Amino acid sequence: MPYNIFKMKTNSWQYFLDQIYHRIILINKDGCDVPFFRGQSNRKSSYKLIPKIYRDDFLLIYKKKPYFEYDLYFDFVTKGGRQINKNSTWHNLFIMQHYGLPTRLLDWTDNFATALYFALNGYKENHDNLPEIIILNPYTLNRASFEIGELMNPELTRNFPRYIDLIDRDVKDKKTTKYRKQLPIAIYPYRFNKRLIAQGGYFTFHGKNKKGIEELVPKAIYRYQIPKDCIKDAMKFIELAGIDQYKLFTDLDSLGKHLNSHFLSKY
Repeated sequence: MPYNIFKMKTNSWQYFLDQIYHRIILINKDGCDVPFFRGQSNRKSSYKLIPKIYRDDFLLIYKKKPYFEYDLYFDFVTKGGRQINKNSTWHNLFIMQHYGLPTRLLDWTDNFATALYFALNGYKENHDNLPEIIILNPYTLNRASFEIGELMNPELTRNFPRYIDLIDRDVKDKKTTKYRKQLPIAIYPYRFNKRLIAQGGYFTFHGKNKKGIEELVPKAIYRYQIPKDCIKDAMKFIELAGIDQYKLFTDLDSLGKHLNSHFLSKY
């Protein structure tokens, strides 16, 4: 069964919004009150929904070093100093994602405007691809993976394994290995830093199968391409929603980039 990809019948921004809104209503009727959004720019819209560690460059490393993921985590927590949480391997994994290391995590948000910002950030008008908004029904995903149609916080869900137990080469405990699922799961993390809070951050965590979510659980994914004629209206929408680089990244580096863009674009 192919996954759901929607091309607009008309190049109307209002029509695009209506399609998104209609999908959210259907997802709500399915029992999910927290749909996930992801924006992919036209430079990346051909990407599959695969986390960085499962993309081609890193798969080559996997072939040469089968314990690459475990060794990367080991070095990170050993050298990470005060930011490392000795009691939570999941917390440490989220920090690794935050600092751009390859992980099994894929970033999502509960905020449509935030996803739209990332879809249009760095938009290239002369590029053949179109930017897109991707909607995930996390309950559908988790029903397929765990037969539990709800979000999971790995540090609150009873009997949920540690992240390290899912990748530790030496684990033989059947109670742990039964959680080594093939399919991805949707995660509701502790929002332990300002960026996760500002972006309304959620994650999907990939299992052993390295294919994209749209191939593994196609009924959970809906992709909406943003027509070129809607780009200007979409950018106005982001501005009216008060979304900018500083609001989403909340540090001085992002503030500097935002102010440069805001002031220098006028001259």
